[in-house]
Amino acid sequence: GGIGGGGVGEAEDALLAEAEKQLKSIRRERYQREAAERRLQFVLKAHDHGEIERSLRQVRAFAEAPSGGVPTARQEAPQSARLVEAATSMLRQVGESNAKKNQVTTALMDCLHSDASAAASSSAAAPSAANPGAVVGASPQASTGLKADKDWFKDVANMLLEARQCGVAPSILEQAKREVRGRQHEHRERARACEELQRSLSHRDAAPQEVLIKLRKVQRLGIV
Repeated sequence: GGIGGGGVGEAEDALLAEAEKQLKSIRRERYQREAAERRLQFVLKAHDHGEIERSLRQVRAFAEAPSGGVPTARQEAPQSARLVEAATSMLRQVGESNAKKNQVTTALMDCLHSDASAAASSSAAAPSAANPGAVVGASPQASTGLKADKDWFKDVANMLLEARQCGVAPSILEQAKREVRGRQHEHRERARACEELQRSLSHRDAAPQEVLIKLRKVQRLGIV
């Protein structure tokens, strides 16, 4: 009878050891799952597409893993499912937002690198020393070039507003502002050159050399 009792005791010890092992494994898995869910909740607030995607994969992996038949694991599943659903929705929204941001950034950079005044005046007849009146206010290309500058400023201002609303990187916005400031300076120089040439041409006795100098300045600034 003693031998038999010893065998039963050893079996019970082995069973208890296995149960303890299983409980440790379940606890470890639960802690890992909870940590993954906390991380997912944290990255959701940051709206980081890559981090949300990685954390969501981890949470889904735990959700799909066998629970070992423990009731608490099944009770926590709805909460995990709601978190996964919220993360999936956020992932889609962030993806759409990033796509819009990239689209606006590309459009803004394309506009910044365009040369509005050159495009507006390229089709007009170029003036010469023999025909300086081609660039005065009465001629179309000077006023067209300056108007193109104003249209460009308006387009960029609208794009900058949309870029800020879309969350475009501050470095890109600052680059755009620097470009606008540079274009504004050039625009003022163009307008001033046109006015100076206009004044010279308005005097019948203006010296040809004076007109020619101002004409070349206008040409150098790319108005015509």
